[in-house]
Amino acid sequence: NGLGSGGGGGTISILGARVTGNNAVYGGGLDLTSLAAQVRLSNLIVNGNFASGGGRLAITSTPNFSVSGGYFKGNYATFGGGIYVENSTGSILRVSVLSNFAKDRGGGVDHDFGGTVTLQAAKVTANTAPYGSNVYGAFTFV
Repeated sequence: NGLGSGGGGGTISILGARVTGNNAVYGGGLDLTSLAAQVRLSNLIVNGNFASGGGRLAITSTPNFSVSGGYFKGNYATFGGGIYVENSTGSILRVSVLSNFAKDRGGGVDHDFGGTVTLQAAKVTANTAPYGSNVYGAFTFV
């Protein structure tokens, strides 16, 4: 369910999409894995998605991503209830991540296994997880 992707170069842009009611192991809404491309996500509405693994938006092994505007609300995962980032570098800018749930860690946003993630003017509140209710992992806060 949702959108899954891998490989390729160039630029991938997803603008103003609504991603709701999906179920998957990873990336219940969007799964962006091993992308050589620049990934630009803007003004997404990601709501009511489920992943038994990581994130409603899962970004894995992607060296250049940005998520700006929009919101992630009412999603569920084991890791990164709203957004899960693994071994990737990029920024999360002016995004609202609220009322998400993670069974293990990072109720709002979870960052694992390398790369650099910058949270800038992002509202990450009212999320739930046993470890890191709102954020879990290493971030640069601006």
